[in-house]
Amino acid sequence: MTDEDIGFQRAMEALHYQTNRGDKLQESIGRVVAQRRKLQSDNRILRQRVLGLEQMLKRSEMDNKSTLRQNKTLKEKLDGAYTERAHLVALISSACKAGIRESWREWPVVVLYPVNGKTWQWSWHINPRDMPLFSHLPKIEDEWDGTTTDEKYRQMDQLTKGDRG
Repeated sequence: MTDEDIGFQRAMEALHYQTNRGDKLQESIGRVVAQRRKLQSDNRILRQRVLGLEQMLKRSEMDNKSTLRQNKTLKEKLDGAYTERAHLVALISSACKAGIRESWREWPVVVLYPVNGKTWQWSWHINPRDMPLFSHLPKIEDEWDGTTTDEKYRQMDQLTKGDRG
């Protein structure tokens, strides 16, 4: 082989090497482009999901604010009902034997002994803010007699109907 043939062969090998290298480079570029397109697509999907989650969060926050307003309104109504009840119990307590007992709960208890020497105890937990209504009552130390709420209201119904037995 002549020097010229060797040079030509080397030139062909270099060209082949460059061509193969170029093909591999094209394949690499193709893969990178495909990955980039997939990432762009994934990014669009993620942005849509994040936007959806942000909208859900905003709706949830609005729902929470509405629920808090409703709860505040219901609490105010409930507090009003408890205060009305406290006024009625205070009125009744001024007409019969009654006293205030400490409770294992956070609210004190007003106890009424309503009927002619009967051993009934009717009691209600009273919100501390309503305690000024009961300033006329003494503190008492006696124990709860076990009368249930159902029994208390059954006894009240009997008295209301005139049954004193």
